[in-house]
Amino acid sequence: MRISDAPALKKMDQAYHAPFLTACVAALTSHGYLTETENEQLRITLRERHKHQEADSLFSDLQNDKNGAFAVLQTRLGPYHFNGLLFRWTTARAVENFNFSIWSFAQELLGKAELMFNQPFHLYSGRTCIQHGPFSYFLVETAGELHRNADDLHVLVKELRRWSVGHQASDTFEVTLAAHLGFEIDEEVGLADWKLHELLKKIWLQLELLQEFNAHILRQLQANLKMETEEPRLRFLLEDFQSLLVSSKGIAHLDFNALDIIEGKRLRMLAAMQECKDLSFEFYQLLTATIKTSRVPSVPTSIWSENESRAIINHLLDRGISILDSKKALLNLQDYCREHAVSPDQLLEAELQRIHPFFDNDSSLFLKKAGGSDRLSESFH
Repeated sequence: MRISDAPALKKMDQAYHAPFLTACVAALTSHGYLTETENEQLRITLRERHKHQEADSLFSDLQNDKNGAFAVLQTRLGPYHFNGLLFRWTTARAVENFNFSIWSFAQELLGKAELMFNQPFHLYSGRTCIQHGPFSYFLVETAGELHRNADDLHVLVKELRRWSVGHQASDTFEVTLAAHLGFEIDEEVGLADWKLHELLKKIWLQLELLQEFNAHILRQLQANLKMETEEPRLRFLLEDFQSLLVSSKGIAHLDFNALDIIEGKRLRMLAAMQECKDLSFEFYQLLTATIKTSRVPSVPTSIWSENESRAIINHLLDRGISILDSKKALLNLQDYCREHAVSPDQLLEAELQRIHPFFDNDSSLFLKKAGGSDRLSESFH
């Protein structure tokens, strides 16, 4: 969701406001700051807004209407603490919702592992095949790494839900409010804005690591599955995700005293996390759909695509070698590269002649030139 899509963003934001305000009002009521009548009036207002799908600012309307419950809440907390709590609570919910998509995809991969148990898998580092094994092993390992990423994000969510009340107390309104919001009390004095800045930076770093790992998953699956139709869309989603992370980094710099600015950044944060979730959901769904036994090539993954293999055969044919012998030489070369985990352009002339007597110094120069221009092994990228 783009920040420019203001109506849709405001409607989504209302879904965050209602439970936040309900928790705040419950804390105020339990300490006698509000009557049950004032509490019920706010609930009626929230229900009516939800019923009519109003997209205007809820807090502006409550302030303009001089709503009693909202006025007491603003007075008791103050604008600074109110905006700080709302930012933390909204961000924690948004990150938590995004995190669920990672966890769900990991579970999907575990389900696919049983289906792909007897299928072969080739793990690549750059252009070199470095390991062979069952497809299910790769899927289980990938799911485990995604679960670790989700766990790291969950730790950051828990940190977002820590609130410093500014003084020691065991039975204050702030303690009750924290409990209703699902927050924990931090013994450190003050709201510790600098800690929030660091948390947001860590969240963005974790998202960048996830983006890099998603690109790794795509490269490996692309080399082991038939996915020519889906590949352009999958690459586009990854690039869009990366662009979003780059453009949203500035959100981490906050000043809760500048209320208009902080509200704008809160909405940007909410929009960015929702778009991250939308992009990831489509990427994971499309990727999951490609993991089928019918998409595994019937022959082992070739070191080169058909065009590059034909180029090597043509190189041998130009030297007067028969087509049958040229194909045998190519298969020997591929088997050697897989067994020794090297790329063709790394082979020495002596190695080439041991692989097959038809390969000589001209063959070595041909492979080095082709490897340097990335004409060979495009399927490894």
